[in-house]
Amino acid sequence: MSYIIDVDGGGTFTDAMAIDVQGRVITGKAPTTAHRLRDGLLESVKDAASRLDLALEQLLTQTSVFRFRIRNDAHRGGML
Repeated sequence: MSYIIDVDGGGTFTDAMAIDVQGRVITGKAPTTAHRLRDGLLESVKDAASRLDLALEQLLTQTSVFRFRIRNDAHRGGML
C-alpha cells in the first residue's frame, strides 16, 4: 500500500491525514508543540499509523509523498 501524508501544524493541535491509493483517509491528531514542532508532527502521524494498525516506521516506509505546512504564528523560535 502507498500513502500520501499531509500534516497541518499550528494552533492547538497538529493534524495528520494518511491517504491511501483507494482514497481512504485516516486521520491522526496530537497537541502542537511550538517549542519542538517535530514532536507534534511525529505524534500526529503516529496516531494515524496506529489507526491503520501500523507502526510509525511502517507507515513512513510506505509513504510516497509527505507534506507539512505550518501556520506562521505556531513557530516561535523552535526548531523542527
